Amino acid sequence: MQTFIITMALIANLLVGTISDSQTQERLAGVRINSNHQTIYTDLDGNFTMAVDSLDTLSLNLISYSDTIFVVDDVYMSKNQNINLEK
Repeated sequence: MQTFIITMALIANLLVGTISDSQTQERLAGVRINSNHQTIYTDLDGNFTMAVDSLDTLSLNLISYSDTIFVVDDVYMSKNQNINLEK
């Protein structure tokens, strides 16, 4: 079983983070991140920056990994987060 690790912080409504494979710690390029307002992809180093609002729904997708959906709430806005996505 493989999972992603997402590390992120919210700075002035910008969600900044990195997505990695939890088993290999390899950063994952090309992860698609959909919000209520936009779609972005992680860069070659697995990094992303996205403008978000509280209660936006984010969907993360990458071939061979399970899709993950979560809501940006005050918890995500107050500190860095690690989110595991399973294969």
